[in-house]
Order: sequence, then C-alpha cells, then structure tokens
Amino acid sequence: MMSERYDDRRIRNFRTKIGPKIRDYLVENGPGTILGIETAGKLFAVELYKFLLTPGLGDPFTDVKYIEASKTNLVEKLHIYRQDIEGRNLIVIDDDIHTKQTYNEIQTQLENNKKKLKVLEIKWAVEYDGPGVADWSCNRNGNKNGTPNINSTQKDKVKI
Repeated sequence: MMSERYDDRRIRNFRTKIGPKIRDYLVENGPGTILGIETAGKLFAVELYKFLLTPGLGDPFTDVKYIEASKTNLVEKLHIYRQDIEGRNLIVIDDDIHTKQTYNEIQTQLENNKKKLKVLEIKWAVEYDGPGVADWSCNRNGNKNGTPNINSTQKDKVKI
C-alpha cells in the first residue's frame, strides 16, 4: 500500500502543471511514449497518460503510448516493446530526482541504446528535481511553476 506521500493532490498537481507542457512538446515534436519508472513514477505516468488522451484540452493529441519498467529490467523491457518506442519521443516519468543516482543509471542505459531502439529524443518529467536535470518539473529547488530546465544543449529545443 502506498503511503500518503503519493496522495492524489501531488499526482493531480503534476498532471495539471506538467501535462500541458508535455502535450505541447509532443504536438510540436511528434509521437511519444510515456515510460513510467519504478512504483511511484508509474503512478504519475498513468495520470499523465490519461491526461494526454483526454479530449477537449486544446490541440488533439492521441498518438501517445504507455509502457513501464524498472531500472533493473529497463533495456530488456524496451526491446520487448520496441514497436511502442521506435521513431517516438520517450518521456521518462519518475516522482523525483534527489541525488541523480537513479537518473544517471537510467539515462546512461537509454543513451547507450538510443540508436538501437530508434528513439527520437529522451526527456524527463518529475514532480521534484533537486539537481535540476529533468526537462520538466513541478518543483525544482523551490520553483513551483513547472517550467522546463533549460541548459545549454536544450535552449533551442524546449519552448517556455
């Protein structure tokens, strides 16, 4: 059973703040696949996926798929669901990034297999991003407006 740490308010807040930004990104940059990581990330990812499929929220966007995995079986799972990620943007969803350990493990696996899996782009969305490495976050070091993290390699790719 999940603790109150993963209450509905947090998930609704994530969906409300991050959902429209990811919808806009996918409308502009092509089809996407939502990848829920670990237990908490899957809770946030399912709500985001449902949001993206909701009609009447601006530009219609239905070319989105959903898969889930853990960091221990990530590459194997992605090979199994290859048809759901080939030629698509992969949006990795987790609840938080505190130390970058899990982020680095997963990002390294994804980057090392990006060409083989034929993924267009890899983006991250989390509720909390302490080190500021995610592309979208509800709360990054006190930033609660959900703006993307813009670093020197992303300035031309992500619109604010």
